[in-house]
Amino acid sequence: MTGQSGGQSFLRRDLLKLAGVIGVGGLAGSRLMAAADGVEIPYGQGRQIDGENPTAPDQSGYHKNFVSVRHHGAKGDGRTLDTEAIDSAIKTISKLGGGVVYFPPGRYLTAPLSMQSRVTLYLETGATVLGSTQAERYKKGAGGLINGRDLEDIAIIGRGTIDGQGEVFKQGGLRPVLFKFNKCANILIEGITTRNSASWNQNYSDCENIVIRGINLENICNWNNDGLDLCGCVNVRISDSRVWSGDDGICLKSYGRPTENVVVSNCLVSSNCNAIKCGTESYGGFKNITVTNCVITPPRYERIWHGSVEGNCGVCLTSVDGGVLENVAVSNLAIYGTRAPIFMRLGNRARPLGGPPKEIGTFRKVTVNNVAVESAGPGCEITGLPGHMMEDISLSNIHIRSLGGPPPDVFDKYRKMPIPENPAGYPDTFWLHGFVPSYGFFCRHIKGLSLSNITLKKDLDDERSAMIFQDIDNLRLDGLTVYPTAGTETVLWLDNIRQAMIRGCTAMEKTKLFARLVGECKDIALMSNDLRKAEQVWEFVDAAGPSMLAEVGNLMP
Repeated sequence: MTGQSGGQSFLRRDLLKLAGVIGVGGLAGSRLMAAADGVEIPYGQGRQIDGENPTAPDQSGYHKNFVSVRHHGAKGDGRTLDTEAIDSAIKTISKLGGGVVYFPPGRYLTAPLSMQSRVTLYLETGATVLGSTQAERYKKGAGGLINGRDLEDIAIIGRGTIDGQGEVFKQGGLRPVLFKFNKCANILIEGITTRNSASWNQNYSDCENIVIRGINLENICNWNNDGLDLCGCVNVRISDSRVWSGDDGICLKSYGRPTENVVVSNCLVSSNCNAIKCGTESYGGFKNITVTNCVITPPRYERIWHGSVEGNCGVCLTSVDGGVLENVAVSNLAIYGTRAPIFMRLGNRARPLGGPPKEIGTFRKVTVNNVAVESAGPGCEITGLPGHMMEDISLSNIHIRSLGGPPPDVFDKYRKMPIPENPAGYPDTFWLHGFVPSYGFFCRHIKGLSLSNITLKKDLDDERSAMIFQDIDNLRLDGLTVYPTAGTETVLWLDNIRQAMIRGCTAMEKTKLFARLVGECKDIALMSNDLRKAEQVWEFVDAAGPSMLAEVGNLMP
């Protein structure tokens, strides 16, 4: 039967798939098929099965059951409050040991709901769960439309929609999220659309074993409209999803324990703020994070609650609350139109979390590889603090075409070196500096920085330098190609650099000055570079001088 998809309705095919995915068999499986054929069915208990259950990765062998919310009195007319009926269905399945609560096509208006362990909510195509627009209904709950604490083996799946109707909630008042799960394990969110939360769309705190796959998330209707927020979560997979948010898109946070072992892959992310972010809350830190095969664009929405029309940052990695950020790998990204395609920050907000402020954290072992950027904004930032350096940062195969052009007057104070450290500043490019004095990369306070095969182009004339490096130990530049415009000040600005290898770089037409050395630089090696089109190769400022250089095998003007 499953091979004859052309003769089946989508509902029947989808329920057949559901029966296979969650392992429903016997009586419960036949009831699923009866539901597909429009037969009225009561709930009931299925048979015992063996084997892996994707909604419960660490469990197997419990009974499977199925119940429709309609059979518990849900009207699904979009006007009648169906909370009692849905809650009854959830509790019934829970008492039976776990199973499926089924939402057939309809519009189900509800106040906050409490999930139970070993319960799957299945939303059919055409089924929409609508959050109540009355704020008082959320005052006694946990702060979300669908809530759970200390649960295991829970899932929300299907092809239906959950709509928070969050545009009616006012800033400064109670604004619920759509999902709020705390200290839960084995969570599957798959296939559904979640939209219009009054605040964050989905919030997971101190949870383990999360799979978010193939969802469509739309959250641009109110303030603080983050997409996915995961705080102190472990073993997380986010894949094959579209996230469209007015605030941060996919956002990892940490309050107590670290957020670690996270994979983000094959996603389309649009954000007016930071598309993919670690932080801002970073007390516990971030470990073992990978982001790969994603496309990042701005939402281009006509109303902006936070950030900017073009989006603040593509990838934003921060440790500003004393945590450790380490072992982060970012690869294979296509980014369009963000102000800072790559932003990394070790800062010091010194905000207490139930005690005295923590010491400045650690930021180390980060790789960014294979990134193509079009229509970028002011530039990328990678910055630590004096005496607290980032460590072992590597970027390779990065190709950026920026808009260029002069910055607006409001940011004029940041156009020239030096710029303030601002250790407690909010860590994204829009709030920290606005415009940095380089249109490619601004990097400082780093021990071990490698950039390989970097190409920088811009559309409009821009007097800023292409790349600025300040207070760097062990800098490696390999295969840098910059296409300057007539007003570009210099390709490289090297300020207090200790040990650098500059190799295989090419000075293109309109290169007025290839490199400016400032301050106490030493052990700068220039090898196998093609500098024939540069009007001037070196400029020495302050204590800098030719004795700091070693030049071998370069093609000179």
